[in-house]
Amino acid sequence: MLTIDKIRNNPSSVLVFGDIMLDEFIIGSVDRISPEAPVPIVVGGDSLATLGGCGNVIRNLFNIGVNINLVSAVGDDSTGKIIKEKIAKMGLEFDGLLICKETRSTRKMRVIAERQHVVRVDWDSDGSGRLDSDKILDAVSKGLQYSDGVIISDYDKGLCTEEIISFLIKEAQKNHIDVFVDPKGRDWTKYFGATLITPNLKEAEMIIGNSIENETEVELAGKKICDLFNIKTCIITRGSEGISVIDDRQCSHIPSNAREVFDVSGAGDTVIACLTSALLSGIDLIQAVAFANSAAGLVVGHTGTVPVGIDELKSIDF
Repeated sequence: MLTIDKIRNNPSSVLVFGDIMLDEFIIGSVDRISPEAPVPIVVGGDSLATLGGCGNVIRNLFNIGVNINLVSAVGDDSTGKIIKEKIAKMGLEFDGLLICKETRSTRKMRVIAERQHVVRVDWDSDGSGRLDSDKILDAVSKGLQYSDGVIISDYDKGLCTEEIISFLIKEAQKNHIDVFVDPKGRDWTKYFGATLITPNLKEAEMIIGNSIENETEVELAGKKICDLFNIKTCIITRGSEGISVIDDRQCSHIPSNAREVFDVSGAGDTVIACLTSALLSGIDLIQAVAFANSAAGLVVGHTGTVPVGIDELKSIDF
């Protein structure tokens, strides 16, 4: 059996590119319905703010012990300042975190009562039209010089355009750097030529155009995704059914080991971070997926966007 020491003793450097955001949580309780409208009144309790989107990917990688090169963008606003402060507190450089004065940073606020989501309020980025593509492409090129692998964490907030993602994958290929994608949206042509992709079941169904009801259909879907987008490996996360691994050599299904599921926020971030770090350290694919599966099973037992903790990582054998 392997442990996290295999990865921590041989740390890789990962370029993380994607949509960074601020995740806020208001955690309270409900004991009555509002007299003004048929909605619950949440009695406020704890509140917290964490890095979300690709920010949660870097939090996972940080705990795993990986060296991180971040390329992302925020607006020149209060949310962007908080994001910068949280990155600085981790002791990370943020030269690749670009400030775009004419766009808005992405912020999500969730109200949770009795461990149930009551409502989510989103303040989304204004899109990619006001981003400086030349600066982003330059930051990507510089980041690749110091990276062993790339994670694309696409939250469909405007940063991961076809121009930028295609450039990133082609440059990575030239330098023999593997690219791992956590996808979003309906157009996956921009991911053409990536090394590995990690859709969840609903995302896979959307792309292939039909429902997936059993393991045979999971395998067919994974193969179709690999063929359509020239991707070597498709990892389909299936919630309580576990994770499926499909490539041209094998189709494997690893059951979930989550004991309790309170909140799936950020579970995909944990999967892509653990998979990438394990594969770059030389661990074989199935063991890497087992590691990611175990880590995801732990984080869904927490409330909020939570990375896999250091003590939790030490408890995992894979």
